[in-house]
Amino acid sequence: MTRYRNPILPGFHPDPSIVRVGDDYYLANSTFQWFPGIKLSRSRDLVHWQTVGYALDRLEQLNLRSTDDSMGLWAPTLRFFDGSFYLVVTLVQQFRAGEATRMSQQNLLFTAADINGPWSDPVYLHDLGIDPDIFRDTDGRLYIVSQDTKTGGGPRPERISIHEYDPVGKGLVGQPDPIWDGTELGITEGPHLYHRHGWYYLITAEGGTGYGHAVSLCRSRNLAGPYELAPGNPILTMSGCDGETAKSGHADLVETQNGEWWMVCLGSRPDGRKRCVLGRETFLLPVRWTDDGWLCVNEGRGLEMELPVPDLPECVLPEAETGNFAGPDWQVVRAWSPEHVRVSKDRLLLRARPEPLEDIGAANVVGTRIRHKRFSASVTVSFQPEIESESAGLVCYYDRLHHIGLFLTGTEGLSLEVRVADGAPAKTVARILWTDERDVELRVQSDEESRLQFSARPAGDGEFAEVGACQDGSILSDECAGVVFTWASFTGAFMCLHASGNGSRSDRWAEFSAFVYRSE
Repeated sequence: MTRYRNPILPGFHPDPSIVRVGDDYYLANSTFQWFPGIKLSRSRDLVHWQTVGYALDRLEQLNLRSTDDSMGLWAPTLRFFDGSFYLVVTLVQQFRAGEATRMSQQNLLFTAADINGPWSDPVYLHDLGIDPDIFRDTDGRLYIVSQDTKTGGGPRPERISIHEYDPVGKGLVGQPDPIWDGTELGITEGPHLYHRHGWYYLITAEGGTGYGHAVSLCRSRNLAGPYELAPGNPILTMSGCDGETAKSGHADLVETQNGEWWMVCLGSRPDGRKRCVLGRETFLLPVRWTDDGWLCVNEGRGLEMELPVPDLPECVLPEAETGNFAGPDWQVVRAWSPEHVRVSKDRLLLRARPEPLEDIGAANVVGTRIRHKRFSASVTVSFQPEIESESAGLVCYYDRLHHIGLFLTGTEGLSLEVRVADGAPAKTVARILWTDERDVELRVQSDEESRLQFSARPAGDGEFAEVGACQDGSILSDECAGVVFTWASFTGAFMCLHASGNGSRSDRWAEFSAFVYRSE
């Protein structure tokens, strides 16, 4: 293998942070309102990745029960110092964008001796802003570097501050020290600080996490500054480009054991209407230090899809089985409740709770990331609804007001219904009577432009019968969800399973099995 394809982590994998420990590389990604929180991945060649699990998998670490869509865990930084992993992250409880921006958040620190855990309970850091980084200086002292919207005194609402951290006392020392005011691109966030050859290098994300997103770089001889901006900044952006990739930003750097430097960053693959159903994905780019000590990213060619592999031995790691419901690629919206969700390797049981998908209290929305533009997914459902409102089905899900699904329902005896939520509670757009009392196999297929076709058959028997016309899957994107909410939308499409009484109390359980997801 001489070349690799981007993204290295397809589908919803935003805000990547990377660290090397010996010959192993570890990545952390934001998970927002999905539980468990902060996805962790491992590689030995930077190209092939394996899901390790999640750092925050206990309610005492993370309770997202009342957390709205696109809130929750934002922009982690993963580092390794003196035999311990350090993870710092923002937990956002409230965010409203616009002229009267309001935010309620905490910045938290977790540690573990092993990437597989157990990870510690949270250590509270501060609420100055978002996107914390943890940096160890040459003298061994640790610093929290983060966006700062509260210190004030800068020319823009956001700036970058540093704050010393005491690992023994598990707290911050002194007051925050602003070190960088950002550039005219604005929305300065996602800082990562590095030390190399006597220089402190500060990378930030700027321009907002949309089509104007960018990576900026500055440096200083002193930790506290002043910092000078890189010539020709930003060092990476796809702003103004009209290609198959977009939204490049929020970068982190790693040096290989062979002395190469690489950048991981987020990016997206828009469809023909500039909608990114797969969300913000993780890309890998080569970087080079110039003779005058600045960074050149991919020789200035931006976010490319195919590139030469790193100078590392190829190592293909086994991937998790998507059909294994107990595997690491499955998550639940907000909170996992054993009272309503029961999992084994090949079976998933969901209680048909009263809350519909649109309810923030829905506690049994279980899903895995959609990773391809062209895909198919199918699942066998065993469910006997006894009242009209009960349903169980297969759902392409972005958030509680943006989803499209095929459900087995109690309507008119037994029916199959396609329901669409496009910024409002779901409406039934297609229905067929289903007279076969055997388990039903539900299927969805997507093309390059996110047109979704649902179909069904008796489990494993005969041809699939289409249910309704193709549906517009592009509503499952940041671009569409962000129009509805007064906050931005930051996630990506999931393939979910769900059961509900849709307003009625129910003790019925739906059984899901034989889940298959494949690229087409």
